[in-house]
Amino acid sequence: CDADRDGDGVANAGDNCPDAANAGQEDADQDGIGDVCDNDRDGDTVADGIDNCPDDANQDQADNDQDDIGDVCDPDDDNDTILDAAPDNCPNDANQDQADNDQDGIGDVCDPDDDNDTILDAAPDNCPNDANQDQADNDEDGVGDVCDPDDDNDGVDDGADNCPNDANADQINTDGQADGGDACDADDDDDGVDDGADNCPLVHNADQLNTDGEADGGDACDADDDDDGVDDGADNCPLIPNADQLNTDGQADGGDACDADDDDDGLDDGADNCPLVANGVNEDNQADTDGDTVGDACDNCVNGDNTDQIDTDDNGQGDVCDSPLLINEIDYSNDGGDSAEFVEIVNASAAVIALANVQLRVIDSNGVVTTVDLINADANLDPGEFAVIGDATVIGAGGPAANSPSTSLPGNELPDTPGAVVLINTVTGQVYDSVVYGGAVSVGGVAQGESNPTLADNDNVLGLERCPAGTDTGDNSVDFQLGVTTAGAVNGCQP
Repeated sequence: CDADRDGDGVANAGDNCPDAANAGQEDADQDGIGDVCDNDRDGDTVADGIDNCPDDANQDQADNDQDDIGDVCDPDDDNDTILDAAPDNCPNDANQDQADNDQDGIGDVCDPDDDNDTILDAAPDNCPNDANQDQADNDEDGVGDVCDPDDDNDGVDDGADNCPNDANADQINTDGQADGGDACDADDDDDGVDDGADNCPLVHNADQLNTDGEADGGDACDADDDDDGVDDGADNCPLIPNADQLNTDGQADGGDACDADDDDDGLDDGADNCPLVANGVNEDNQADTDGDTVGDACDNCVNGDNTDQIDTDDNGQGDVCDSPLLINEIDYSNDGGDSAEFVEIVNASAAVIALANVQLRVIDSNGVVTTVDLINADANLDPGEFAVIGDATVIGAGGPAANSPSTSLPGNELPDTPGAVVLINTVTGQVYDSVVYGGAVSVGGVAQGESNPTLADNDNVLGLERCPAGTDTGDNSVDFQLGVTTAGAVNGCQP
């Protein structure tokens, strides 16, 4: 019948723990049962004896750091020695260093976006600690450029790489400039012409000179600038095509194609009337007897106007000087007496030849000259036709040349050996043909005729005949042979 059994000054009827003194009547969970006699002071349905936070309701008994102190009453939920209220920037994740890469107040160990670039670290962010919202990854190695030490993955770190975004392990830098290695330099040779348009992208050539116009590069990098098949180092005209490498004067001033004076006679080719034959610079050296602009030193017909120098038979004598009239046969006098002497002339051309001004000159060993005008034989001589100058036994009635154009031989005979006959135009001075036989003959100290025939008629029967008839190599020792003469007819040596 004691009204205050626990003696705490609170009557039993109003005491929330009548049998346990609690003058303050503390009742944390406000359940009407004082804490001192309440076996679940926080009212979380977990008995105080096993409650990891008996004074703080935590029915889930969450204990992040597993230290037996529930999170709701644990001042350091992650047990990292940084009190949650400090504050700890990751109260549930141990991070004693409190690292916070993006300085957003959330520690890195619990921040889903450590660089605050809106790309979550787990996305994944290819640079989780370096903001790079564009996620650029030049070499596609999974490491973003802002945090990749080698953006082009060529083994050379970006700081030392002359092309950090273009793989170039060799680091070649042709122009040595700071604008980057060849792999990323738009103008590798620094000549002001971008590589795509530069005909020598690795050799400085601002002028872009390309002599041969070929796609194998400009002169600065083309081994054969003139495209003539001869490399420049060996080419005597590296900028002018001259595959034949002709160098008439043999000098080091270049081949004929680029040498201003091909014959090295001191006169430039443009003014030299024999640019390929050295003939000096003065008027005498540059003589041009026939006035055909081809100097005597190189003219294949000194006395005939033939600028074109055509030489159809390739005998070294131009066609205009290749005589249309040839001495074809000679039957001359020998010691012991010889009759039927004559000289036969043939028209070796394909055209009718007028005989006006054509003269046969007969020269004996003393240089005495006698002449015969062929107009006396006929006015014209047809192609292939023969004219005979001989004694009566040859050209008279019954003679072998009775039906041929003919005229008399002075004195009815030709000189004994040595002797010469010359066929000449008395107006132009052109010597159509000449033959010396039996030895040297000269008039006024000037030798007459072409190379001498080496043959002689020693039996008074044979004579000299051109073989084949009507052909002229320019060498009488080749053109003539001994044979039975046939005045006014085809030579006996003909096939």
